[in-house]
Amino acid sequence: MATGRRAPGAQEHPGSWRFPAARWARSSPCAALPLRGFRTTSQLLLLTGARLFALTAAFVRKLAERATAVQAKGASNNLPIFSPQTGIAVPLSQAPVVAYADGSVGQGLAIRSLSGSVVAPFDATVVAVYPVNHAIVLRHVGGVEVLIHIAVGAETLDGEHFTPKVGCDQKVAAGSLLVEFDHAAIKDAGYDAVTSVIVLNGDQYPRVVPLASGSISQGEALFMAIAVENSAGARRLLKHRGPGR
Repeated sequence: MATGRRAPGAQEHPGSWRFPAARWARSSPCAALPLRGFRTTSQLLLLTGARLFALTAAFVRKLAERATAVQAKGASNNLPIFSPQTGIAVPLSQAPVVAYADGSVGQGLAIRSLSGSVVAPFDATVVAVYPVNHAIVLRHVGGVEVLIHIAVGAETLDGEHFTPKVGCDQKVAAGSLLVEFDHAAIKDAGYDAVTSVIVLNGDQYPRVVPLASGSISQGEALFMAIAVENSAGARRLLKHRGPGR
């Protein structure tokens, strides 16, 4: 007696499995062929086996389509982060703050600034503007939260040389001006004009894939924030490509 999973559409009977021939016949492309036309049991079994194979193949195909749809949905949560500044893209390990450099705060990249303006790297809502105006947190509608921290350590200037252009809860479009700052004055004051761009909600976006290395202009792709359901694929991509490639 057959054991294990019952065939699609099978009904349970005490002590046996029975395939419902009438229902199978209605669902079969060959349903117009009368079963009484088959003179031998082997012919009927051959046709039954073929139909079971077709039904199984259709079931597997449905599973594959569902898996593809789930993957596509997850992939749509990945977000490209565009450069908020013109400068030199470098690994976050070169950021002048240990908590940034070792990834404790989150994953991202740093930019050695060559300009005195910072723009939104995507359409966003401004979540926070730090009191000394040198750091901003943005949230994308998809959930990514990104910190843009300009000239780390310059908070001792108490906001001097920084001019914010946005406020909390304000909605901004990609490329909108967020902050202007006096690049030369900050360097003359002894601060390294490095801007850290960091994904804060690592529980949802635990990986980034660098999309730039070296010279970069405002609005060019900096890195891809990878949603948690795609992080394994991101690790394989990073291993294959290496950072910044």
